Amino acid sequence: MKTTTKLISASALALLAISTATTSVLADPLAPSTATSTGKVGIKEGTDTKPTDPVDPTDPTKPIDPSKPIDPGDPDNPGTGNPGPLSIDYVSNINFGMNDYSGDAITISPMKLDADGNATTTPIERNPWVQLTDKRNTGKGWTLSVNYDADGWISTDGTKKPLKGAVLTLGDASFTAKDSSNQSGAPTHPGDIATTQIGSDSQIIGQAGTDAGMGTWFEEFDKTTTTLMIPAGNTAGSYQANLNWTLAEVPEA
Repeated sequence: MKTTTKLISASALALLAISTATTSVLADPLAPSTATSTGKVGIKEGTDTKPTDPVDPTDPTKPIDPSKPIDPGDPDNPGTGNPGPLSIDYVSNINFGMNDYSGDAITISPMKLDADGNATTTPIERNPWVQLTDKRNTGKGWTLSVNYDADGWISTDGTKKPLKGAVLTLGDASFTAKDSSNQSGAPTHPGDIATTQIGSDSQIIGQAGTDAGMGTWFEEFDKTTTTLMIPAGNTAGSYQANLNWTLAEVPEA
């Protein structure tokens, strides 16, 4: 009888242990502990008036070597040095070289310049471009416009002989941000046609609406559709036209 009593006691202990373990497993877990924190930051309106250095739009992250031109095809063009916070930083010069002219109208494309700034007979390797910077941080938008001087194309020999009827067309326009992470809206070329014929009247060739065009942007003009048409009936000589570019903030309504 003593032996039997000991066996029953051992069994009871085993059942009690199993029951306790099961109860522990099935019990509701503790509620998670939670908390809320906040992050805060502010952005000031831009007042930086320092010029923005021009960069190569084909590789905008590449540091510029001051001893080398930004565009080897436009070697004497270091940029404008215009102050901010709303600035035109760089504008390509466009040279169409010295051309054969039989008396009939001709349409010509831009030529690459040599190290001395003289036009070669080699077409340019990259698109002409404008670099623009908006450091105002207001999202108020801007417009970019261009026009000739009143004289248009005139001879460089001092006589101001006109190149009659010449038509400069800036090629298909496209905008790219310097910083690929730029969150502002992309600027646009107005109208349905992306090319622009330059005249003495100022015309908008780029625009940024509300919350667009902030930071640094490039407007490139396709080199294959950038042309100069010279009508028949002009005389031999070297001619030049000055293009006036204006970047202006959009007036408040």
